[in-house]
Formats: sequence, structure tokens, C-alpha cells
Amino acid sequence: MSKRDKRRQNRRPSSPPPPPGVDPPLAMTASGSASLAAPVTTEASVGVDWRRWVIPVLAGLGILDSLYLSYVKLFKAVPFCGGVGDCETVNTSRYSEFMGIPIAFLGVGMYVLILALAVWGDRLPQPLARYAPLAIFGISLGGVLYSAYLTYLELFVIEAICVYCVVSAILITLIFLWSLWTLLRRPQTD
Repeated sequence: MSKRDKRRQNRRPSSPPPPPGVDPPLAMTASGSASLAAPVTTEASVGVDWRRWVIPVLAGLGILDSLYLSYVKLFKAVPFCGGVGDCETVNTSRYSEFMGIPIAFLGVGMYVLILALAVWGDRLPQPLARYAPLAIFGISLGGVLYSAYLTYLELFVIEAICVYCVVSAILITLIFLWSLWTLLRRPQTD
């Protein structure tokens, strides 16, 4: 008898699978001894909460968007707009700076601050950690209001649209709405 035939002979018949949603507490190993079955891991059982990563991902995208516009402003490069809008007109207008600081630089700073608060805000010393979500809300509210002002300027004063500015306005609005939703869901503490 070959080794292969001996292995087939020593195999035990497999048991039927458990009903859906039921995990057996014990499983048979290849040697035939019982062992604890590995639990089925789901997002909830691992403890990963995807909602915690919405703001950091949006802020990361905002950083990339603002960094590109900063590069364009700093090196006087022609922005790639793909035939949509007129980014160069917007980025070279007198409204593209605030007190001599390019708006894109302010955008990078805002998104970096939001990202830092979203990722590490709970590690701040108490009672500051409690206020990290409120700080994100406040910063994003300011960003939404300033983006609304800049969008008004694009539409009615400059008469040109920058796709990257629109993307930034959408990102900060989503961050604002998500932070508002997070604050409203948070349990009230005195």
C-alpha cells in the first residue's frame, strides 16, 4: 500500500457544515484531535470602524489637491484642468492670495490640521481630547464658508472655474457634514 493510499485510509469523513450563522466551538484538526475553531472575523469583530476613517481619507485627498495647487502657484506652472474650467485664470487672479499667502497654502494647513485632529485627537490630554471633534467641526465650518466665498468670486467676479477649487470645496463640505453628523451622534456629557 502506498503512502498516498494510507493517508486516504486514515482520513476521517468530513462532517456536514454548520447551519448558516452558527460557528462550531470545536473543529477537527488534520491529525483528528479537537481544537478550538478560529472565529469568523468580520469588521465588527475586529473592531475596525470604517466611519472613523472618513474624515482622515477626505482630509488626505484635500491635502493632495491643495499641494498640487500650491505647486502650481509656487512654480508658476500651468495647471492641468483637462479642458474643464480655467484653473490658470483663477490661480493667477488677485483673489488667489490672502494677505500675501496663497490660498492653496492655507488649504494645505487646514487639511493637515483636520487630519491630525481626526487621527490623533483622541490621544490629546484630557479634557482637550473631548474637543477634537468640535475643533474639526469648527475648522471645517470656516473652510465651507470661505469656499463658498471663493466659489462666489469664481462665478461672478473672476468668471472662471477651477476644478481643483471645486474639488476642495466638495471635500471640505463633506468633512463638515460628517463632523456635524459625528457631533450629533455623540453622547451628551456634562
